[in-house]
Amino acid sequence: MAVSKLLGNVVRVVNVYDRVDVDNPHGIYVYDKDKGKWVLVETRGPPEFRKNGVYVIYFDNIRCPACRVYDIHWFPYVTLIGSSLKDVYFIIVLCEWFARRCRSEAASSTFKKYDIHASPTTVIVGVRDGNVIDKEKVEGVKTMDKLASMIEEFARKNGYTI
Repeated sequence: MAVSKLLGNVVRVVNVYDRVDVDNPHGIYVYDKDKGKWVLVETRGPPEFRKNGVYVIYFDNIRCPACRVYDIHWFPYVTLIGSSLKDVYFIIVLCEWFARRCRSEAASSTFKKYDIHASPTTVIVGVRDGNVIDKEKVEGVKTMDKLASMIEEFARKNGYTI
C-alpha cells in the first residue's frame, strides 16, 4: 500500500529501510506490509490518518535503553503477526530524546501532540471516516504476546475484525 493512501499529509518518501534503529534519521516511519520495509516519510506535522483502521504508533528514542529491549518484541511482532492483520497499520516516531532533541519537526510535533514523556510508549488509535474514534496510550516494554492482546482487544472494542 502506498503511504500516501494511508497518511493524508505525506510530502514525499525520503527512504526505505529493513529496520528502524539508532542509526536511522529521526522522523516518521510507516511499515509497508507488501514490501516488508519501513518507509521514512516527510509529513507536514503529525500523521493524518486517511484510511479506516487501527494505527499502532511506537514512540522511540535512540537514547532509550528500554526501547532497545522493546525492539526485540516489536519488530518480530510487526513482521510475523502484524503484517497479516487486516486494517492495522504500524508507525514508528523516532527522535533522539523526545520532542526536545529531534532533527525532524514532524516527529517532534507528533511527540508533543500525543503528550509522550516516557519511552517506549505505544499509542493505538482507531480511525473511522477520517476521525479518531478511540485512542489508548501504553507506556513501557511489551512482549509480543502483550502487543497482540492489546491490539486485538482495542480492535474488537472499536468494531474492527483483524
